Amino acid sequence: MTSDSRTGGLPASVGQPRKLVDQVAASFRAAVLAAEVAAGAISMDRLVEVDPGQLAARALTGRQGGLRNSTGPYAYAAIDGRPVPPSLVVVHPVPGDVDELVIASDGYPVIGETLAESESTLALLLEKDPWCVAELAGTKGVLPGQVSFDDRAYLRVRGLGGR
Repeated sequence: MTSDSRTGGLPASVGQPRKLVDQVAASFRAAVLAAEVAAGAISMDRLVEVDPGQLAARALTGRQGGLRNSTGPYAYAAIDGRPVPPSLVVVHPVPGDVDELVIASDGYPVIGETLAESESTLALLLEKDPWCVAELAGTKGVLPGQVSFDDRAYLRVRGLGGR
């Protein structure tokens, strides 16, 4: 979530939080890819049809759904029809002078003031890090024929003033 920094609103630190389980899987995937490069099995100069790091990380990513809306250090909240444990609920009060709010999915690593700005920033990051092991460190990279590493959703709500 973000708001227009010129008019106040939510702090930039709210940003796009990452699940601990995703951070662990992303680090493991990056380490596997680094080992593959060191062994000469792949080159980071070109994308491949099969991402060996993603395949190795599937032992975790394929089971992480069991952590959704649960409790514990790797638990995470999701809107999926099941109750969300109160310990996973984070509430950010929206100041009364904020007239619009942007909410975006994790497919946007940086939420811009506009959809175009968010897409432009994503395109620049993908150009620099198509394997998604540096600035875009994640559980999967961009495979040939794909335009990004994840699906994306961007919602702008206007007219919040005068609540």
